[in-house]
Amino acid sequence: MSYDRLGKREVHHHLTGGAGALHEWIKAHRVEPEPRLAAAQTHALTKLSEQTGHEVDELLREAVNLLLDKRRAGSAPKR
Repeated sequence: MSYDRLGKREVHHHLTGGAGALHEWIKAHRVEPEPRLAAAQTHALTKLSEQTGHEVDELLREAVNLLLDKRRAGSAPKR
């Protein structure tokens, strides 16, 4: 969404109902996120998909989940 890039605030801050309203609009209009990858990343991901037989979306979800798990582990209190 270019609106986010041009404004000083994210688009959901301009809406009555904030993020909830935006998420409802996205759901109602069936908007699917499209990751923006560099050409080399797209090529590598396509190649990995072909090699493993896994769909690109599945590989992206796995990568995001691993990154989130890593971040959560890094933010955990140290003993």
